[in-house]
Amino acid sequence: MIQRVFIVFILSILFYSCTYRKEFVEPKCETENLQFSSGIINEIVQTKCAITGCHISGGSGTGDFTKYTQLKSAVDNGSFGQQVFVTKKMPQSGSLTDCQLSQLQAWVNNGAPN
Repeated sequence: MIQRVFIVFILSILFYSCTYRKEFVEPKCETENLQFSSGIINEIVQTKCAITGCHISGGSGTGDFTKYTQLKSAVDNGSFGQQVFVTKKMPQSGSLTDCQLSQLQAWVNNGAPN
């Protein structure tokens, strides 16, 4: 009797350990149909670029990135891509995640729509 209980107990533990695996699933990185005004891109720019002392009116950065037209100008002349994707000198406020870089790259590749 004790042997049976022990075997059932061991089998239960094995079964539970095999079925209760919760795998970490990384959240999906949205890179489709990104526009500056609709959220994701604007949020990245506002939290990483258009911060005190940088790409704001009167800041030390080249251009006020709180304004789409000035950000778009930096994208169009290549300075944005050079600083963010090539030399990775920007943003100075801290590095971007792989997802943020992918989102910005997709947005730039799509013509940086507003």
